[in-house]
This record gives sequence, C-alpha cells and structure tokens, in this order.
Amino acid sequence: MSVKHDPDPVETNAANHDQVKCAKADVEEFVDVLTQYGDLPVLPVVMLETCKALIGATYKNVDNQNKCGKAGGVEQLVKLLAQDYPVVLLEHACKALTIVVVDNVDNQNKCGKAGGVEQLVKLLAQDYPVGLLEHACEALTIVVLHNVDNQNKCGKAGGVQQLVKLLTQDHPVGLLEHACKALTSTTFKNVDNQAKCGKAGGVEALVELAKYYDQLAEQACLALASITNENANNRVTCGEVGGVEVLVELVKHGDQPVGLLQQACLALTSVLFKNVDNKVRCSQAGGVEAIVALLTKPCHPAGLLEQACSALASMTLDVNNKIRCGKAGGAEALVELVKHGDQPVGLLELACMVLQNIIEDADNMVKCVEAGGVEAIVDLLKKPCHPAGLLEQACLALASMTLDVNNQVRCGKAGGVEALVELVKHGAHPAGLLELACMVLQNIKKADNMVKCVEAGGVEAIVALLKNNCHPAELLEQACAALASMTLDVNNKVRCGKAGGVEVLVEVVKHVDQPVGLLQQACLALSSVLFKNVDNKVRCSQAGGVEAIVALLKNNCHPAGLLEQACSALASMTLDVNNKVRCGKAGGVEALVDIFKHGAHPAGLLERACMVLRYIIEDADNMVKCVEAGAVEVLVELVRQQSDQPTGLQEKVLIVLSRIACEADNHGRFFKAGAGDVLAQVVFERFFHCLAFWCKNTDQAGQSDIKPGGIVAAHDDQL
Repeated sequence: MSVKHDPDPVETNAANHDQVKCAKADVEEFVDVLTQYGDLPVLPVVMLETCKALIGATYKNVDNQNKCGKAGGVEQLVKLLAQDYPVVLLEHACKALTIVVVDNVDNQNKCGKAGGVEQLVKLLAQDYPVGLLEHACEALTIVVLHNVDNQNKCGKAGGVQQLVKLLTQDHPVGLLEHACKALTSTTFKNVDNQAKCGKAGGVEALVELAKYYDQLAEQACLALASITNENANNRVTCGEVGGVEVLVELVKHGDQPVGLLQQACLALTSVLFKNVDNKVRCSQAGGVEAIVALLTKPCHPAGLLEQACSALASMTLDVNNKIRCGKAGGAEALVELVKHGDQPVGLLELACMVLQNIIEDADNMVKCVEAGGVEAIVDLLKKPCHPAGLLEQACLALASMTLDVNNQVRCGKAGGVEALVELVKHGAHPAGLLELACMVLQNIKKADNMVKCVEAGGVEAIVALLKNNCHPAELLEQACAALASMTLDVNNKVRCGKAGGVEVLVEVVKHVDQPVGLLQQACLALSSVLFKNVDNKVRCSQAGGVEAIVALLKNNCHPAGLLEQACSALASMTLDVNNKVRCGKAGGVEALVDIFKHGAHPAGLLERACMVLRYIIEDADNMVKCVEAGAVEVLVELVRQQSDQPTGLQEKVLIVLSRIACEADNHGRFFKAGAGDVLAQVVFERFFHCLAFWCKNTDQAGQSDIKPGGIVAAHDDQL
C-alpha cells in the first residue's frame, strides 16, 4: 500500500504561462526574496508573487527542487507559515512547500528539521478557512510520506488527533478527503501513530465516512487499511463498529469504481488479519462470495484482482470460509487466473497462495483438479523467467495437490517432474525455492514419475545440491528426503552411487553438530541408497560411513527418531561382512547395548537396534563384546517385561538372545542373570523353528535339499 499524490501548480488561468516564465528564472533569486522580506509582514504581496513563481519553477522539476533546497528555500517557506500573514499567502506557502518536497527526500528532511511538520499541525488546529486547511493537509501528506522521522514528529505534535478531529466535523468533502490522505500518510507502517489514531476515534470516523460518503469511500478505505495494518486493537474496534460489514457492502457493488473496490479489498485484508471474529463477520456478511464474484470477472484490472486475492487469502485461513469459497466457484476462478500466465506476477503469486488455502478442503481439491489446476501450476513452473517468489508459491500449491496419488500422475503427465528437476538444477535459485522443489519431488513417487525423474537427471541434481556446503540446513534436509524417495527405485540407487551421493551423505552424517532433522533425513537416504546395492555399501564403508553412524549412536542426547534412522542405516551397512567388523571396532556393539539400557526409548528404536545387533554379532569378536557389555542382562529384562512390550519387539529380542545362546560359553551369563527359564525358552523356540523350516524344505520322498549344517543358517537368514 502506498500514498500517491501529484500536486498541481498554481490554480490560475496564467499558471502555465507563469511556469514557463519562472522556469527560465533563477530559483535562488526567489529564495533570496523570501529570505530578505520574510520577516516583514508589510510586504505580503511580494511574498505571494514569489511563492507563485517558486511553485511554477519547481513543479515537476527535480533540478529546481534541489536548487531550492540547497538555497534554503524549504526553511524559508516553513518560516512563512509561522508568520501572521493573510490566508492567501499561507495557502500559497503550503502549495509551494508541497511542490518543493514531493518525491524529494532531502527536502522532506529539511522541512522536518526546520519545524515544518509542527507548523503545519498548528495550522490545522486553527479556525482557518477550508481552503487553507486543505492545503495544509496536502502539504502534511507529502512531508510525512514514507518519512519515519516526520511521521513521528507529526504524532508528537498532536497531528494524528487533529486530523481525526477534522474527520468528525461537518466539513466539505474536499477537506475530509485531504484529511484522510494525510492520516493515511501519517499512520502508514507507523505503530505509534496507528495507536494514537485508534485512541482518538479514528477507526469509528473512517467507518462512518466509508458508509455514508460515496465520494470519500475510497480514501476512507485506504486510511482504514493503514491504521489497522499493524494494530490489533484497531482491527477489533473496526469489527465492533460494523466496519467489516461496510467494507463487504462496498465490494458487493461490483459496478463501483475500480479504485474504490481495490481499496475496499485492501482494507478487508488488513482488518481480517489475525482476527477470527472479523473473519466470522465477513463470512456472515457474504464477503467470501463477494470477493469470488470479483475474481470471476476477468475484465477487471490486475490491480483489483490482486487485492481481491489478498483479501480472499486472509478469509480462507478460516475453515468455513474455505468451504464457502469452493461453493461460490472460487477454486475454478483461481485456476483460471493461474492459467493466464501473462498476468502480473503479484496476482499469480496471490492466486497460488489462495489455492493452497482452499484445497485443504477435499471438495475444493477435486474442483481445483477438475478445472486443470495441476496442469496450470506446472505450466508456471516451466517458465524459469518467473521470479522466485511466484515459483515458491506454485511449488507450495503443487506440494499440497500431489499428496493425492491421482494428482501425482497428472503432475507427471503435465511435465511437472522435468520442470521440478530443472529448478533444482538451477543452483542459483534462492534456497527457499530449491527446498520447496525438493519437497514436491518427494511427493511424486509413482513409478512412471521416477523414470521421468531419472531421465531428467533428478538424482544427479539432488546430489549436486548436497555437495554444496553453503546451502542452509533446511534445504539439505529436503534434498536428503527427496533422494531417499527417489532411491527406492533400483536404477536410481545405481545412479546415486555413481554420482557420488553415498560419499556426500556420509559427509553430512559425519558433521554431528548439524540440525537433527538433517541428520535424520541423511540417515534415511543412506538406508535407501544402500538397500540391496553391494557397490554402494562398499562406497559407504570406504567413506567412513559405519564409523559416522556409530558416532551418532554413541550420543544419547540425540532424539529417538534420529537414533532409529541411524540404526536403519547401520542395518543396511552391516549386511556386509567387512562392515560388521568395522562396526565392532568403532564401538558399535557397546553403543547398541547402551540403547537397550535406556529404558525410556520407544519400541521402534529398540526393534531396529535388535536388528543391527543380530547382524553384527555374527562376527565372533562382536559376540564377545556384546556379552561383555551386558546384552544378556538387558535383553532378558526386556523379555520379562514382555507383557508391556509390543509383539514385534518381543520377537526381535528373542531372536538376538537365541543367537547369543548358540554359543555354549554364553549360557553362564543367562544363569548368572537368573534367566535359566529364558535360556530354555529361546533354545526351545530356536529348535522348533529350525525343525519347521527343515520340514518345509523336505521333498515328498523325505529327502532334505538343505546341506548338513544349513538348517540353522537358513533359519537365521529367514529371521
């Protein structure tokens, strides 16, 4: 939101002639006249003509504005306003000040330092004619516009209260309009002045103007948007005095001037922000339907449609309003906007944002998809020339859509996979956009999409992202998650290994000071990449992956979710014989047993720890370490608590204990732990399952096709 003001030159029949004549003159001469005679009230005519000349010379002339400022003209004009001159001279002094400071930050600052803001506020407090008050409001509007220091000066001088006072009095429309503009300029993004305006009754005054004055409604809406933008109390007041309903009524009249509709939508956006009660009022007044009606008219200019989308974005944070929006045809209208990719970026961005809100409702999702929403969003992503902000919102919308399996298929057929991979390949994009692209790539897991992803170079693109240590952790986390999803496919595991993905993931895990989420997703990706891929296991081992994972497991401060994923990765690694040995040497056995000693861990983590322990104790040295670390005692304790443990965990604990019990030297540990009954149980169960396995693999003639000594080994592999 911004205040635009283009002041006119002197309003006389000879204005243009004077402007040409004065443009040829030396601005410094006019300032000299003001300086010499400014303190002499006996020469008001000279001052008046000089002000007129200065207006003509500086109107839309940046060079002359600067000359006037450097010569001290701003200060002299402020000085004039402090004198007891005739009204007509004060009017022209205000006009001249307005022309000299408009769009000129240096002159604005000079005016503020010279006391110009305070002087203008004093004029507003006097019982001057309407014309002078109008020109004072106009000058104040320009002097404080986007100038925080001058805004604060106005607030401290009582300017906000004085402007509100003007709005509550029976003044002509012209003065009320200028007062609205000045109030907008003074309160724009200024929290203190917004609060002062609210306390002075500004909200109530503006709602009244918007309700009863057609000519003032647009400026009143703009001012209302300004004072409620950062002020929650003013939003509450606006709702309580009927402001929401007034704004909705303005929007319902779609034949209103575009400017009024646009400012009414802007005010609605501001008034509804983080205010549940106002959202309810808006819904009850028919606000959702009114905004959707605006969006269904493509003849409206983009600026209006943009503000309408902004208002609808605020409304549809409410669940009921999402439904109302869908029933009113909002989903289809928004998709139509997105389909017109030549619309201004801001409009497309907001349309995507509202789509994200409303497709949280299942019916709206269906309507959006049937209207071609997936394809429309994908078309946006295919244009890398679009700014990052728009592409981010498009990715967010697509992320929501592709949670549905059918939409994943539509996305793939529309070319969405290739478009997303191209975004990821473009490493110069902002991290937020790359992160969202990775997020969507995680969703589209359908087999056909995986093939397209491979052909487009998706695996290599993700690995390239991970190799860049400068990327923020949030992006790397999403990249790891995407890689985990992609490498569920066998061919992608191979491509990942060849691209250096295994080594990169190991490097991530080695930095144990990384955020937990990143470490967890890196472990998940490692599990996926290593699963049933011997070459990748070798790469992981050579890169120090086993030791890196064991280092994670040794840190008991890590949350259970991370430790669980670390165990999953280690389980994949230790199917390899060499990795079992490396795990033992790195202290993995003791780290796993310590996990069991921590009784508060969830069952899922304990199950995965059992799995890894089962694999690594196939190595004789690891078996010894396992027993010495107290595994028998802690696992027996888990068995005794079996009534409290999930069945899956019971089974895995018994499998580990049965493997330990295979070694006769370990039987003594069972008896020392007072667990002779548990020893008998696991030996019996092991014998029973082995016998069942042997019988299953015996042919009809009663001949076993398993070699001697192979029953136990086969049973172990099956388990």
